[in-house]
Amino acid sequence: MTGLMSLAGRFGAYGNVSIKIERQGLFDTIQDHGRKGFRAFGVPTGGWFDPYHAQLANALLDNDLNDPCVEMTQTSSLFRVIKSIRIAIVGPGAVIEIRTTTNHLRVYSDSVSINLEEGDSVQVRHEGQGLRSYLAVVGGWKGEKVLNSQSSEKRLVEGDCVKSDSLVQLPVRPVRKLAYSVIRQVGGIGSVVLPFVPSDEFKRVCKTNGGLADVLTGWRMSPRSNRVGLRFEGPNQELLKSKWPVDSGRLSEPVMPGTIQWTGLELIILGVSGGTMGGYPTLGQVASSGLPVLAQLQPGQDVRLDPTTVEQARREIQEDRKKVRQTLSRIRAGMTVTGMHS
Repeated sequence: MTGLMSLAGRFGAYGNVSIKIERQGLFDTIQDHGRKGFRAFGVPTGGWFDPYHAQLANALLDNDLNDPCVEMTQTSSLFRVIKSIRIAIVGPGAVIEIRTTTNHLRVYSDSVSINLEEGDSVQVRHEGQGLRSYLAVVGGWKGEKVLNSQSSEKRLVEGDCVKSDSLVQLPVRPVRKLAYSVIRQVGGIGSVVLPFVPSDEFKRVCKTNGGLADVLTGWRMSPRSNRVGLRFEGPNQELLKSKWPVDSGRLSEPVMPGTIQWTGLELIILGVSGGTMGGYPTLGQVASSGLPVLAQLQPGQDVRLDPTTVEQARREIQEDRKKVRQTLSRIRAGMTVTGMHS
């Protein structure tokens, strides 16, 4: 079966080639809502690191909100358009460069929805804000599904081609972009605050060592971070090291995206592609509302862990989901979309 599916993909059964990777970016992958329902078997969920901005891109095109996107990290590949398509790109702090076959350069910030012709090129980079952007196409990108998802940790490299649905009629619309207020910016002056629910284990350590309140501040994201886990270093490493030694014989326990682990040398906050079991001590769990923030943190950015309760975390995620639904509905109705001259 696998062989047949591979042949089908090779000969275009999933659609026609729409873009080709002409120059490789830092880390571009195909992502959708991920593999849900398989963590009990040791399969990470994966999928979009920042579902909010990925779904904004799909909403701009009137796609199904769960359609796959190309997730682009910091500096994207140079994408060459092979056939006429309509795309949308959304990401906080994104600088979107589109060059036409006549060498005319168009530059957009944060978001854009636009028709592209054969030979045009697209590249995205982040300056000052955010780390990840999402590239959607009308009808969604088409590829092989594994466990009900196209999500993959395989990096798009030079020469790769990405296919879209050849049966979707290309809409003729002006250039559009989202209102600035819709984009969730991350960063600014001071530390980024991450609400988290402390673990019972961390509470015991704090009680034994007189509070340890200082260890929640001063953490800086390391360039060695990725979708599996974000690494943080800071002046409190030595304090934690002396107060909370890591037991090498410790048994592994279930973990999930947002779990905050102490390795004995640094903090690791698991990302969407993190494993399902871990053997390090845990400080707690980042609230669900804070997970998309992790996706947009830049290396060198400072964070502060802010203790919260399970009840408060639940209220915040329910309020956030309500706001997201309202925002996506407004985009579909054109209420938060601005038309532009191309």
